[in-house]
Amino acid sequence: ARCLAKLGLFVKHAHVVERFASLQHLVFDKTGTLTASAAFECDWQLCKGMDVLAIESCVRSLTNQSAHPISRSINLSLPSDVPLRKIVDFEEELGRGIRANIDGQEWRIGNEEYTGMSQPSSRSGTSANVTCDGKPMASIFMSRPLRCGLDAQLGALVESGYTLHLVSGDHSAEANRFARWFQENRMHFNQSPESKMAYIASLGDSGVAMIGDGLNDAGALRNARLGLAVVDELYAFTPSSDALVEANALQHLKGAMELAQSARTTVKVLLGVSVMYNVVGLVFALQGWLTPMMAAILMPLSSMTVVGVALGRSAYAMRRLKRQD
Repeated sequence: ARCLAKLGLFVKHAHVVERFASLQHLVFDKTGTLTASAAFECDWQLCKGMDVLAIESCVRSLTNQSAHPISRSINLSLPSDVPLRKIVDFEEELGRGIRANIDGQEWRIGNEEYTGMSQPSSRSGTSANVTCDGKPMASIFMSRPLRCGLDAQLGALVESGYTLHLVSGDHSAEANRFARWFQENRMHFNQSPESKMAYIASLGDSGVAMIGDGLNDAGALRNARLGLAVVDELYAFTPSSDALVEANALQHLKGAMELAQSARTTVKVLLGVSVMYNVVGLVFALQGWLTPMMAAILMPLSSMTVVGVALGRSAYAMRRLKRQD
């Protein structure tokens, strides 16, 4: 548990370490787990012949009035020195978009239905269109970045023989993005909390870990053999999980499981050492070669040997993981 804490994983009970060592199926949530819960990354695609500064100014002025996460992300993607314009008749329709009049023209930012503008690209993911008096101005494509190091980590887990699953409450627009790590029949989108629980149950009772964030995954975290909650702040309330992992430490998941497997091997080694030690001591006692003085020396020496082997193997395992990183 102490070594796992150094990797950014904190277990609630010592016996949870054993569960880390016996995993086969790793079930991931997407948003907030594989992808950062921070703002979207925005990629702008302007229509030909448009005035870039004018569009940026109007879009920044419009999104500055909205608290929606997508509006905030678009707003933050623009330079802070882009001038703001006076807007009137601002309106926001939930799930569709925002609109306002700027210099006598109606500007809209939203989905295809709301703006009347079809996507000029077949790119997947979240997107928003920008129109002025019904004329296409720009398209903005948004995606949440993968957490640091997860690209290589997911590939390493697949190579190590783990079976990866993806269950998400989001739509399937980003399925292609995760296809290199998750087989198509193991990616499930538009999943409710109840659906996630049922999927965990369908995988069996042993060797299943649920890695998710937030209370939406609470049932799945509780039903899995190992519930691992990904948190951006360690004081987050996650009562259903068996362990917490700092968001920036999720890239060490494979190392944590290797460390747990090493710990299980260490326990077996120490049991063997203890049995051998006691057998040898029993032989000496039956032969009358074991004096009280020798017994007084060998008893604490036995405990010191066990502790020394445990600490030595733990230190070696940590050094090996650091070399791999």
